[in-house]
Amino acid sequence: MKKFNLIMVLSLLLILLTGIVEASYPIKVVDDLDNLVIVSEKPMRIVSLAPSHTEILFALGLEDRIVGRTDYCDYPAEASKITSVGGYSQPSVETIMAVQPDLVFASFGNPDELLNQLRELGIPVLGYDPQTLEDTMNLIWEMSKVTGTEEKATELIANMRERINVVKTLVKDADRPLVFWEVWHDPLYTAGSGTFIDDLITIAGGVNLAADTQSPWPVYNLEVLLMRNPDVYIATQDQWSSPGNIPERPGFDQLKAVQTGRVYIVDANPVNRPGPRLIDGLEMIVRAIHPELFE
Repeated sequence: MKKFNLIMVLSLLLILLTGIVEASYPIKVVDDLDNLVIVSEKPMRIVSLAPSHTEILFALGLEDRIVGRTDYCDYPAEASKITSVGGYSQPSVETIMAVQPDLVFASFGNPDELLNQLRELGIPVLGYDPQTLEDTMNLIWEMSKVTGTEEKATELIANMRERINVVKTLVKDADRPLVFWEVWHDPLYTAGSGTFIDDLITIAGGVNLAADTQSPWPVYNLEVLLMRNPDVYIATQDQWSSPGNIPERPGFDQLKAVQTGRVYIVDANPVNRPGPRLIDGLEMIVRAIHPELFE
């Protein structure tokens, strides 16, 4: 995903100063899969193949144009009323075609074979894989350009940046504890540098213990975890998975975070889905890392 660049900033300023200009179609877009996609006219029947995309579409006020979503697209609650086209990794081509989309928003993890089938059937497919918080805001802007909702995106991104700046100001002079983020417990996965989790920890005033790993989502050795001994331990939970009782795991009683009661389990969706709610996740994380700032 390209950086939030000068052209985008200038576009935002133009919208703020002069008002929105109706998007001109056809629009040519190069997505994160390096596909050149031509959107011939304003999309009115959209299928979203990722929960994060669905959340962005709702935030842009496009709920009336969404005709398909995955089983995992459960936020906001109104999304459940939209026809499901199947799972995230195994959506149904037949169901997608039955809702007659004129645009599909895809994501990393959707099967390439299915996306190619849709393209062969003449459906424009835009695939995105945001890696950072900046990428996420860039994605919101890209989706707004394609759908003609730049004005709403301008407001949304400005609000996200304002809330980010509030957090940065809050933690500016605070100590920076060492934080371990558990993505999955068996085996133990964490989030390395170049991920939106790493961004959230850093902005929230912490130091990501796994920032020096070679992989963005590495398996982490328990012995190394015990040796580096984080001050704060954060794991996620949702309707699909739970980390269980972390302090009761073998060897975990040696961790400083366990001994000091600094183990936190947070709602997975606001921090795992690269969409507008990442800022809600950021605000949850700063409360975990720096509870003293809220006393």
